[in-house]
Amino acid sequence: MPRVLAKYIFSKLLVSPRLRASMEALYAISGMDVLLLDSLGVIRLAVPRQPSMGFVQLLRAYPETDRRLREVRQAGLTGQVVDVLGFHEIVYEIPAEQAIAGYVVLSGYRRDLEDVDLQSTRESWRRLVRAGLPVRWTDWFRTWSALPALSKVQQAAWHGTMTLYMRQVLLRLEKAESTAETAWPSLVRQASERIQAEFDVPLRMKAVAADLGVCPEHLSRVFHQATGMRFAEYLAETRINAACEALVQSTDPIAQIAHRCGFSTISRFNRCFRKHRNTTPRAWRSRAQYQAG
Repeated sequence: MPRVLAKYIFSKLLVSPRLRASMEALYAISGMDVLLLDSLGVIRLAVPRQPSMGFVQLLRAYPETDRRLREVRQAGLTGQVVDVLGFHEIVYEIPAEQAIAGYVVLSGYRRDLEDVDLQSTRESWRRLVRAGLPVRWTDWFRTWSALPALSKVQQAAWHGTMTLYMRQVLLRLEKAESTAETAWPSLVRQASERIQAEFDVPLRMKAVAADLGVCPEHLSRVFHQATGMRFAEYLAETRINAACEALVQSTDPIAQIAHRCGFSTISRFNRCFRKHRNTTPRAWRSRAQYQAG
């Protein structure tokens, strides 16, 4: 039951306008990127959509440094202290009884007045350069030193601020018997129901709009206003959600799952999966199986 509840809470948060507004407010006042991660640590929402910090952009630009960044994040989610890269994030766990529904993360900062971070990031850069990373120390240090420098008091204050924001969001979800979906206009609910029922077959917004008696432009505008997502984004997210379920709950070949979830080719499935989950279907399945024990 806890896992079912956690999944339900996260699915509602994912389409919650109040959560998006809270994430945007946190970004505006902190200057740090705000991420919504699922229980496996995969980014599902980000404000802004692309990393705004030069150091994160640098890390994401190279496979080895991107892998290190994800390792640091995974360690932070489990409460481990890892002095790698000199880069840190503030994590708020979204509770769901005995389970964790997901995480809200402020990303990222360096610790103020602590030489250990500078030593850590310098040593990481040296190891990476020896392995072939084509980044000069001046570029690495310039982007790293531009990260916000937070004291322990500031770190605690930001965690407290995140907690207050999230308590408001979760309280709103708890009080409302009907969440954002039931507040959607009838046109959007009908389009959403059509997607949920037919995501496994080719589905075009133009055809859905015609069946609902409106022009595609009107449906697109109203759908985006209500859900925060474009029709195609919502359809892709629905298909990827179904694929994630199948990857965890079955041992079926990945190509077979991709076809069942509405993807015409395995290459399209892999591209879409990486875009929406920032990992591969195979890695997702392995990580989920590992966490399931």
